[in-house]
Amino acid sequence: MIYYLLLLIIISITYLLTNYLIKNENKKTIFLSVAFIEMLLFLGLRDTSVGIDLKNYIPFFNLFKDSGWDIVLRIKLEKGYIIYNKLIGLVGGENLFLFITALVSLFGVYFSILKYSKNYFLSTFIFITMHFYIFLFSGLRQAIAYSIIWISLKYIKERKLLKFLALVLIATTFHKTAIIFLPVYFLSNKKLTHKYLIIFLIVILMTFIFKLQIFNIITKLVYGNYAAIQNGGGYKLLLLLIIIFIGSLYILYKKNNKEEQEQNNIWLNMLLIGILVQTLASIEGNIARLTMYFEYSIIFLIPNIIEEIDDKKIRIFLKCIVYILLTVYFVISIQNSTSYIPYKMFMF
Repeated sequence: MIYYLLLLIIISITYLLTNYLIKNENKKTIFLSVAFIEMLLFLGLRDTSVGIDLKNYIPFFNLFKDSGWDIVLRIKLEKGYIIYNKLIGLVGGENLFLFITALVSLFGVYFSILKYSKNYFLSTFIFITMHFYIFLFSGLRQAIAYSIIWISLKYIKERKLLKFLALVLIATTFHKTAIIFLPVYFLSNKKLTHKYLIIFLIVILMTFIFKLQIFNIITKLVYGNYAAIQNGGGYKLLLLLIIIFIGSLYILYKKNNKEEQEQNNIWLNMLLIGILVQTLASIEGNIARLTMYFEYSIIFLIPNIIEEIDDKKIRIFLKCIVYILLTVYFVISIQNSTSYIPYKMFMF
């Protein structure tokens, strides 16, 4: 666990150094570039024993690497991911595969925080301390899909449907669950009026009532690999998402900046869809992987909430509380997982 905390400390020191030593507008880019290189090295140079799903991914990679194209393309798995494995296998082995996958997985988040965050350090801190960064150690296919989806946000804001669709379709060639992100384009510009929220609340309640039937449809269409039902729980995350949504709605909509409200509409609508999807997690814990497509919005919403508060003392107080709670959550999460401890690099 000490290595994960050390990474968090190093990135925090990086922020302090760039914030106080660099006095121009480039400090955001410089910090994020250095911080994501640090995260890349930690993630990309890990041993193949670090990450619970690697026991499946590494044998598959070696199979793709050692097989001819005719055999590889007949394997029933998303074709983008198969071709990706095969191409890397032509030039290197397992460690190169993990490093390139780490690079691809992190790029979408780096791009998004650089472009959209009001508080880039807090966004980075949330990304690391909540389960987003840790998930990259195991869910390789979906991590690549997440990264592509986050790049597609640019085209939601610019209302370029074809480019958005192209990226979502590419993401589905790595993990077919990415198709669930399509509604975001059409809902993102919806204003959160009373009528709209009431309709969405009814949809959420109906989803909860008929969650078993909806879950069965989802597993057949896009989530076949996780079709076995387990006791998922998921209510704590659902409650957290609801609290963040209500807080965001209250604080952000007190402001009248039209451009900022349009951007916040995207995050809030994504969070609403995340709440909708998370209602299914009480039957199957793996549904949380679907929720993550939308849950990423809190990386931006939480900083936006805090930065919109006018009172500087309250703002500083809330930041301190958030940093403390996130750190405690991070420590507890890592301690309770045997999949990531002990951490070790492949060369040692």
